[in-house]
Amino acid sequence: MRRSHRAARCCHVGLLLSILQTAAAVAQTSAVGEYVELESRAVQAAAKQAAPWVVRIETLGGLEAVGGRLVTQGPTTGVVVSPDGYIVSSAFNFVQLPSAILVTLPGGDRRPAKLVARDRSRMLVLLHIKTKPNEKLPTPVIVDREKLQVGQTAIALGRTYPGDLPSISGGIISARNRIWGRAVQTDAKISPANYGGPLVDLEGRLIGILVPMSPQKQTELAGSEWYDSGIGFAVPLSDLQPLFDQWKQGNDLFPGKLGISLKGTNVFADPAIVAAVAPKSPAREAGLKAKDRIVEIDGQAITRQAELKHALGPRYAGEVVHLVVERGDDKKRFTFDVKLAEKIEPYTHPFLGILPVLPKDDRDGIVVRFVYPESPAAKAGIKPGDRLVRLGDTTTKTLDDALEALLPFEPGSEIAVEIDRAGKPVRMTVKLAELPLSVPEDVPAVKPPAGEAAESATGVIEVKVPEEPNECFGLVPTSYRPDMPHRLLVWLGHPSGEFKKDEWVEAWKPIADANHLIILAPQPADPKRWSPTDAEYLAKAVEELRRTYSVDAHRIVVGGDQSGGMLAYIAAFLRRDLFHGVVAFNAPYPARSPLPANEPAQRLAVYSIHTKESRSAARIEQLTKILQTAKYPVTVEAVPAKTLDRPLRDQIARWIDVMVRF
Repeated sequence: MRRSHRAARCCHVGLLLSILQTAAAVAQTSAVGEYVELESRAVQAAAKQAAPWVVRIETLGGLEAVGGRLVTQGPTTGVVVSPDGYIVSSAFNFVQLPSAILVTLPGGDRRPAKLVARDRSRMLVLLHIKTKPNEKLPTPVIVDREKLQVGQTAIALGRTYPGDLPSISGGIISARNRIWGRAVQTDAKISPANYGGPLVDLEGRLIGILVPMSPQKQTELAGSEWYDSGIGFAVPLSDLQPLFDQWKQGNDLFPGKLGISLKGTNVFADPAIVAAVAPKSPAREAGLKAKDRIVEIDGQAITRQAELKHALGPRYAGEVVHLVVERGDDKKRFTFDVKLAEKIEPYTHPFLGILPVLPKDDRDGIVVRFVYPESPAAKAGIKPGDRLVRLGDTTTKTLDDALEALLPFEPGSEIAVEIDRAGKPVRMTVKLAELPLSVPEDVPAVKPPAGEAAESATGVIEVKVPEEPNECFGLVPTSYRPDMPHRLLVWLGHPSGEFKKDEWVEAWKPIADANHLIILAPQPADPKRWSPTDAEYLAKAVEELRRTYSVDAHRIVVGGDQSGGMLAYIAAFLRRDLFHGVVAFNAPYPARSPLPANEPAQRLAVYSIHTKESRSAARIEQLTKILQTAKYPVTVEAVPAKTLDRPLRDQIARWIDVMVRF
């Protein structure tokens, strides 16, 4: 009986616990449902609060394609920012340069609009519509970006369809100060339908204008490939308020430029040490010098390059920034007030007239292998066999020392030169010229060091990057030895089916053997075509090869035929710290890719070859002028050959050989 009573009591207790758990679950479900209902009402209320100043925009006419990319002309969104008819939208909506713009107000009134000015830093446009007498359009309350919190609710609105309320996409603010300080990030879905529309908080206040953006590029189309991905950006309008009157007057706003290059390639680890100061730049006029370390900007401490980019990213041309730098071994501090510029004159590489002996010997200084005729070095009496020991204030122990010493100079500048000739110092002052583009015919061949060849594998090798599907073959000269860094050419053939390895070896082996040249032949992930995503793989393949073979870091070149040549451009500009030359055969520079400035500290030379009868010849020449205008050293050659024959391959090898001239 006792056991029976205990069993009954246990049963009652279990039943009671089950009832309590069920009740708790019901209560919790009810609370969650109530919360969801309240949140939905709040979002609807915020959208209703914002609706009066969210407008619909239509564009008519203009270009069908921009940079090789089709652009749509569907309705988009804008935000009224002043009662007298000024409207802000995303520049993405106007990249096709429309011939007519129509704005539909929330009440249905449709009016023509004029594009007043652009913001080329944050990729916005300012429109204006005429208002009626005594009409004042509703405007938003703008949230100060400093009051924004990561995790707070954010609502993306767009007005592309009829209705009282805009379209709604809910989310949160997932990060502040993104895109080098110009934007906030949200996980609300953003697409061309609401580009130019507002991101608002739960009170219906304006956080920012929705735009596509990318940390790597700064164009109207950059970042648009991320639409509806959970990565979206909004430009806080509070950033523009101090410049709004200037903008209304029809003046475009531009990102502010300092005019310096930084030493090192890791922006998240390297300190902000100046590698070069561009001539005729705000930095040069203010007094900054190479080797200065920027430690503060407007009171904000700077320890890494990324912090400097974040501090300068939001700044507009015309703004004045206060810099503190450390200079010299004693780290003495200097302060500068620098007015940022709209543009910097393109950098032109200066030229002394020397081709060095590489690899160098164990002694300090650079042995002269060849002196360019009629160059400053030739006119000063420098001869092959002389040892360059000083340029300006810099002791030139290595090629990097010499290149760094020339960075602050421009063609026409004078520089002090010291050479060692048979143990005796010879000093002179020379006037620098521009970097020559032609390839001399009489450059003496390089003699490899005496001794036995290496045990490393030569001939055809396979280079495998574990995480990538691409195949990659290498051709290593039979004379390869690790104590002589070899030049490297990454050649991208035009995809036309199966890779014919035997034909490739037959074509390139004599070139590789005669020029101390390793050749890589990566294959596209898709055998039928090259894709921009293959560009990152090329760098990985090079790094994988360098684990085993000695490569001359100054003569790593990427080139290709037709579409392979276009990808070579993309890869080189993506990794300018790795690639220092581009060879393009019957391949134009890809116009849709934004052209970075000619970076003094990251030399990049271009060899553009096209056949005279090529249907693309005119386009290749036209787009090559873009590179020349930006002052890249570009060698252009029109040839009768229809294919990449032996003489052309020999010429490419000679061009790679003289890349290290200075």
